[in-house]
Amino acid sequence: DIYVNDSLVVENLAFGSGTDFAALPSGDDREIKIVPTGSPVDDSVFDTTVDLGPGKAYDMVAVDMVENLDAIFENVDLSAVPEGQARLRVIHASPDAGGVDVVVTDGPELYTGVDFKDTSDYTVLDAGTYDIQVKNGDDVLIRVPDFTVEAGQVYDVIAIGRADDGSLQLVAF
Repeated sequence: DIYVNDSLVVENLAFGSGTDFAALPSGDDREIKIVPTGSPVDDSVFDTTVDLGPGKAYDMVAVDMVENLDAIFENVDLSAVPEGQARLRVIHASPDAGGVDVVVTDGPELYTGVDFKDTSDYTVLDAGTYDIQVKNGDDVLIRVPDFTVEAGQVYDVIAIGRADDGSLQLVAF
């Protein structure tokens, strides 16, 4: 569960899933708490404050294992995308994958040297279907052969899970 200023905003959010944007009051020092589902707000496993600007959109990505839980907060660029294209970026939320490069198989590198808890800049791509790889050096950690990019959309592509147990994956929002 996610609370903002002790008010429940998101309930029962599962690992690897996301929500629609939630309308929140803008202002400084908004307190964000992550709480195990159904537990009292005082049992938070993560607690921080953030400044929320009026009319802005933000992503919050919980990262790491519960004992080291942290969160990445990023502005989302929802401005218009050129016709026939989409805007995307990568958020690295896998604690043991090391620095990664994101490439189109037999094509260009989209992002290089994205480290744990880093967010890449946005890249504009033509709409279409891509064969995407997440690599650490020459090692392919993840391959998504049919990654579809729809025109007019803004994507956050998040590397989640762990490399050491085979749960590493890409999720796109």
